[in-house]
Amino acid sequence: MCDFLQQLNKQKDECNIVFVVTIFFIVTSFAYVPFFVDDIIYPKILSFGSIGMLLLLFSKGDMAIYLCEKKLVWSVLALLFYILVRHNGYFSVFVPIILVSVMLLLFFSERKVPNDVVGRASLIVSIGAVIICSAQSFGLMRFYESFLFTGIFDNPSGVSVLMSLCFPFVLEQWFKDRSWTTMVIIVLIVMCVVLIQSRSGILAMLLSSLMVIDINKKVNSKQTVLVLSVGLLLLICLFVLKNNSTMGRFFLYSNTLTLLKKNLFLGYGPWGYETNVMNIQAEYFMKHKLSVYGDLAGEMRHPLCEPLLLLVNYGLVGFFLLLWICSEIYKSWKQRRSVWHCCLAAFVVQSLFTYTMRYPSTWFVVILCLSQIVSGTQGIKVKKFVLPKGIVIVVLLWGSLAIGNDAKYEYQWYRQTKQEEVDLVSLEQMANNWNGNPLFFRSYAEILQNEFLFDRSNNMLERYNQYIIDFNSQIMIADNYYAMGQYKEAMSYYYKASYMCPVRFVPMKGMMRTYRRMDMNEEACQIARDIILKKPKINSFDVELIKSEARKQLWQK
Repeated sequence: MCDFLQQLNKQKDECNIVFVVTIFFIVTSFAYVPFFVDDIIYPKILSFGSIGMLLLLFSKGDMAIYLCEKKLVWSVLALLFYILVRHNGYFSVFVPIILVSVMLLLFFSERKVPNDVVGRASLIVSIGAVIICSAQSFGLMRFYESFLFTGIFDNPSGVSVLMSLCFPFVLEQWFKDRSWTTMVIIVLIVMCVVLIQSRSGILAMLLSSLMVIDINKKVNSKQTVLVLSVGLLLLICLFVLKNNSTMGRFFLYSNTLTLLKKNLFLGYGPWGYETNVMNIQAEYFMKHKLSVYGDLAGEMRHPLCEPLLLLVNYGLVGFFLLLWICSEIYKSWKQRRSVWHCCLAAFVVQSLFTYTMRYPSTWFVVILCLSQIVSGTQGIKVKKFVLPKGIVIVVLLWGSLAIGNDAKYEYQWYRQTKQEEVDLVSLEQMANNWNGNPLFFRSYAEILQNEFLFDRSNNMLERYNQYIIDFNSQIMIADNYYAMGQYKEAMSYYYKASYMCPVRFVPMKGMMRTYRRMDMNEEACQIARDIILKKPKINSFDVELIKSEARKQLWQK
């Protein structure tokens, strides 16, 4: 009877794990809530935190740390702890998210998750993503006008990353069932990644497929060569088709390396990349006015390489902790190969070329892979430290409150943006009780600018620039100074913005108008000539208006 009850409990726990993993993966991949300013990514972050908190609060069993052979746990915890410490008292929703990530890693490392559970969840997620992308291709659904395929993400890279992480599990599932349905889904995944022209996605799937084939050893050498050849051919074609993108990426890496020279050991801390990289870009174009990169340069918020971002923000210390994690994963691969390693390999490849850590579904899959590699490590457990349940509950309750307050703040911000009459008192209260999202300051600055409160608008932009310095904020500051009659200050910001993104016409328009207001007609006419001679990257109505104004300036000379 006891054996029967134990077996029943075991089956119940397995069913719970299946349900949790499936729901977690689906929700963090597809969550969309139109009641936030960021209705695409922020709901997924909330979903990750909320589901994680609920799972941990109502779970049974221990969250433990193992010494000795479980070095992978220690390496991951060390990196997360270092990132947490480097926040230096700066609070945002990501502080409880990091704590949830730590606890989820410990939670899942105590439990065995069958490969086919994630395989089935990956099938569901892949089918959902393909259906959404198909609807977007027919114009039935669109989240961002700039891109044809985004899935329920803000960028095609979100779809590429999601498909790359699902692919090893779906391929592993095909090796088990050999069904035509699974094969069709594999083909659809590959087609989807090719259609969004994701080179990193193809490379990630190519590597993970070879690793899965190696694990199963059910494919002959000719078939392996065929897979490799097709993958490389697709990759070469996309590199040729997206030549400008490749050049722009090299320029981006170059600026990032310049940034590293100034603060390599400890890095710049959170938001370090965003507060410095556009200044580096402006300095480059001041020295190289005729650079071929001028037509390619735009806003830079990410180096399109997660290890580089970690190196900039957290220095060599953070980077060496990352290398420690990678070395432990490689050791475990040599000891016991699994599909979890294949998924992490796909993640690593994608991380070298895009912003994988922007997406909460990535956090969940990586945590799951790391925990299962840890749970499958062979050896003798030397010592086990169990986290006290009381401390865990207190931390989780605090985290739940923090995430709830953040969601409330974001919803209030959304409501303020939709009101016909501006409530400056409420917005000022929100600024004083800021939740850690710098984009609020820019949004508030735009409202103040529209209300002709230019000085207060610049104060908000100064707070925004403590975290993010970008082209648009420099233009806004310049426009505010221009409106207040402070032309020298306006000119300095227009000048700086013109070198941040040389291809843009807006800074030149601002400089022409400012010179005209300062009665410096010769300088204004010179800028007007430059505007007329300048070739636009993309012809648009706004550019034609600026060129028309420049011609008018020359006629009135």
